[in-house]
Amino acid sequence: MEKIISQIINFIGEKKRILFPELLEYLADYYPLKEIMKTLNKLAKDEIISNEDSYLILTKKGKELYLRTRAPFKISFCETCFGKRITINEDFQPILERFKEIVKERPQPIVEYIQGYMNEEDVIRRIIFMHSYNDLKEKDIIIIGDDDLLSIALALTKLPKRIVVLDIDERLVKFLEETNKRCNFPIEVFEYNISDPLPKKLRNKFDVFSCEPLETYSGLKLFIGRGINALKKKGVGYFGLTIQEASYPKWQYIQKFINRSNGVITDIIKGFSSYPVNSYETFNCEEVLLKRLKMVIKPSQKEISWYKSTLIRFEILGEAKKLIKPEKKYKLIFKDKEEDITIP
Repeated sequence: MEKIISQIINFIGEKKRILFPELLEYLADYYPLKEIMKTLNKLAKDEIISNEDSYLILTKKGKELYLRTRAPFKISFCETCFGKRITINEDFQPILERFKEIVKERPQPIVEYIQGYMNEEDVIRRIIFMHSYNDLKEKDIIIIGDDDLLSIALALTKLPKRIVVLDIDERLVKFLEETNKRCNFPIEVFEYNISDPLPKKLRNKFDVFSCEPLETYSGLKLFIGRGINALKKKGVGYFGLTIQEASYPKWQYIQKFINRSNGVITDIIKGFSSYPVNSYETFNCEEVLLKRLKMVIKPSQKEISWYKSTLIRFEILGEAKKLIKPEKKYKLIFKDKEEDITIP
């Protein structure tokens, strides 16, 4: 806990006062939310931090601690790519604008499927990154769960040979079907529950798969495992994984899973994807977390996409070893009660 305490004190000390979601955004790539909340409550109890309305501040004791322990050098990140390595150049700008227009009418995310929609710019950054590896042109691509409507962004590039979407949400399936017809996109859409066997016609047929898995152990195993089931020889996988609600034991679990599948991780880009956190109609994620604090902090009015995921890419070396059987039905747990704390 000493490391996170030091980072929190230094961050607040440098800024003088910060909004709660600003702190969450800063710590997004370092610690689980559960650990952040526990640490903030300890600092409040020890009278090191306090609050003014929507802001966190250091107490007199906290300021003295900051002056004694502050780091001698400040850190800054690239203000063009925000550490993501990818910028949206003039070739992809029209695709971004068209994508934003199309997705305006998509259905709202719902809690039942633990949905959350990625910022549109980050969807485009993902396809640019995929293109940098030549993973788009004339490729057969399958997307398992398409909350983010990556399929539409891919279709706008006119590069993939085939785009297939599997999704459990009939609302999204209907939206994609209607968009497909209206825009004349070559997207094939199927309503599908990841627990069910992968249809035979989709096994070993794709060059690339992409998903944003549920971050339970069963969710990680099934989303990544089904994706591998769908890949051809020397296939490629892309997926997102948070630190905020997926602790490092889960990272280790999926790393071992990929290794055992005869795969190798080629890229890990932290904080690549950001999510608007107040897109649910029935609750506010920030308010859910504030209820866990032993301080009465008012929700901020500033829109900050503090929920982030890391982009991971891997390749299969030759033939994949199937660690889950494509013909078998498996049990899926949607929510980790210990770590998924943004959902009430």
